[in-house]
Amino acid sequence: MKKKSLKEFLFKKIIIMVILPMFILSCASILISVNSIRKRIERKNIAVINMVNHFVDHYEELIMQVGEVFYEKHVVESEKNNYLNTLVKTHHILGKIEILNLKGVIKYSSQGSEKIGYDMSNFEFVEKAIENDEYHWSEVMQSSSDGTQEIMLAKRLGENILVGYVNIENLNIILKESLKNTGSKMVVLDNIGNIIFYDIDGMDSERKSEIKYKYISALENNNSKNENFIKGRDTIIENYGRIGKTGWDILLVEDVSKGFIFLWDFYRQIVFGIGLFTLIIIYISYSGLDKLLKDMNKLKLISEKVSAGELPETLNYEISETEDLAGKFRLMGKVVLEREKNIKEKAAFLQNLLDTIPSPVFYKDKNHVYLGCNKAFAEYIGVKKGELPGKGVYDVSPKDKADIYKEADDKLLESGEEQVYHSKLMDKDGKIKDVKFYKSVFRDLNGQKNGIIGVILDITNLKEAIRTAEKKERMIEILLDTVPLPIYYQDKDGKYINCNKAFEELVGMKKDKIKGNLQESVWGEKLAGCSAKRDMDLLKNKKHLKSENNIIDKNSEARIVVFDKTLFYTEEGEIGGIIGAISDITDIRHMQEELKVLSIKDSLTGIYNRRGFEEMSERIFKESLRNKKNVSIIMLDIDKFKLYNDHYGHQAGDECLKKIAEKLEKSCKRPSDIVGRYGGEEFIIFLPDTTLEGARTVAEKIRKNIENMEIEHVKSRHGGVVTVSLGISATVPNNEYEMEKLIGKADKMLYQAKELGRNRVEG
Repeated sequence: MKKKSLKEFLFKKIIIMVILPMFILSCASILISVNSIRKRIERKNIAVINMVNHFVDHYEELIMQVGEVFYEKHVVESEKNNYLNTLVKTHHILGKIEILNLKGVIKYSSQGSEKIGYDMSNFEFVEKAIENDEYHWSEVMQSSSDGTQEIMLAKRLGENILVGYVNIENLNIILKESLKNTGSKMVVLDNIGNIIFYDIDGMDSERKSEIKYKYISALENNNSKNENFIKGRDTIIENYGRIGKTGWDILLVEDVSKGFIFLWDFYRQIVFGIGLFTLIIIYISYSGLDKLLKDMNKLKLISEKVSAGELPETLNYEISETEDLAGKFRLMGKVVLEREKNIKEKAAFLQNLLDTIPSPVFYKDKNHVYLGCNKAFAEYIGVKKGELPGKGVYDVSPKDKADIYKEADDKLLESGEEQVYHSKLMDKDGKIKDVKFYKSVFRDLNGQKNGIIGVILDITNLKEAIRTAEKKERMIEILLDTVPLPIYYQDKDGKYINCNKAFEELVGMKKDKIKGNLQESVWGEKLAGCSAKRDMDLLKNKKHLKSENNIIDKNSEARIVVFDKTLFYTEEGEIGGIIGAISDITDIRHMQEELKVLSIKDSLTGIYNRRGFEEMSERIFKESLRNKKNVSIIMLDIDKFKLYNDHYGHQAGDECLKKIAEKLEKSCKRPSDIVGRYGGEEFIIFLPDTTLEGARTVAEKIRKNIENMEIEHVKSRHGGVVTVSLGISATVPNNEYEMEKLIGKADKMLYQAKELGRNRVEG
């Protein structure tokens, strides 16, 4: 069967699905009765009445929203008129807005303060609004300010009356816009016959008066409104409606002189227009389709070039959207080519990585077909690496071995867990080798199992070595006994199999009493219970385990030891038990503690060094910050200490520093007080929960205590003894950065004490 081109197919479809239906539809439309046209006009006019009703509803809702916004906003008294004016400017339907009290007197006006106090209580619609909270519309009125005609709406809101004005000219603009595309002619009268809106040619003032007169006469004579009063020599009533909320009447009219004679010409023009429009659409569609097909061929070229691994050049297109799409296709092609290049590079890298692994590595899909391998695997089984992909396990191994491998692979794919087992494998020379398989499944991005990757470990020589090792078991035991680290073996149930002499000496028990017993008999229940739990985790996870414990040795001394544990396996590949080694790190831990102390203590004086002072004071400072408590700093410096060193020597200077540090610690007796050597002959003291006055008392005490030590200092100007100058500062901290400012202030006060003659306290 001959296939049609897209162009031919669409062309025939346009003829069948567009031209023929349009012709039938046009013929059928001519047969539509005048009656149906009339009903359509009536429905259209009803829609117009509904639009007027909608305008009334919308205006009432707008007035209510304005009132709610006005009372919700906290506007100062002097700005309320301006605020109403702003609301009027925001909503063009609104002419003016005024707020009245329940007596009908204007309180606020969008026109400004000149309207304030004007009494509107004599208006009927205002009186009705005072009596109830419904909407009440006025008849057409003439504005006293500018003479324009307007209609007003009143609504009670609590203790106020909200009055909105609708300018008749603005209303005419809105209603004309609504009638613009309806073809209807309309007259709207208020409840006393005033014409609010009209859209009839030749509606002069004489005709308006005539309509009002007939309207009032109809009210007086029949107590009802009769639409026939609007009939004239050139119009006919088509519909009549009432706006219930306002009491307005709507008269919708059509031109009598035209009648319905225009229908045939109208529909003939429609048929001709539809036919012409259809031909234009066909031409445009055909032309656009031709351009689209040309651009589609160019898009196809992009796909072909990307598939060939090339990045296509930029071409010119007939359609801008297709050109944008081609740009996106080209960008997508660039991304695809870059990703393809990255994937190839990564694949090459992984293959090179696999080839560097000395153990045979292979990977196959879930149907047991090899996908690839490394160089070691190809050499081990005697095949070329490029020939392996696509072959099954039965193509590579003898049937009896292939059955074993397939069964193991099926179990692995079912469980999804790692698999380790021993087996036999024929190498390239036809020799049967003892091997150990390590297998695992690999998954796709959705976590679905895609295949198996495996590593083969040739343990032929290892097994031979094990057999040889068994003959030398005693030699190994002797060797283990020479190892200074305690070493032991346990079975899977936790019973000791063997140990070395170092282990015997650690626990104070002989080997024959250790063998066959559980850990409780060696370590006690507490440590044994903890160790047994770790052993269970090791047997389950099959990973190396390292833990630190406190034990009591045979001399009843506390020791800190590290247990290093791992699993050992039987020849069949099953877990035989646990082998462990114990390292005594007690001395290391003690040294670490000593080093920690040395890092924060001054080696000469034994008090905190600068680092230690900062660490300790920072912790207490943060606590004071949380509790909003006072903190104080004292900084002191030995007066003329350089002259002391020069005269008495550095050794005497060191002794002087030690005595000063000792006296400072004795002077600050609270555990929370921190004394530190800040550098050279400078010391610093942190006093938590201490005011400035308290710090001054402590500082003065320190000054006197050091002076009373009477350490000889012939170069001193203060009695020939060693003295100190002190600076103090205090605060209630507000943030964590104030500690630095506090120290800086104390240092400044120390400098001031030196400037003022030394041997004094400043701050």
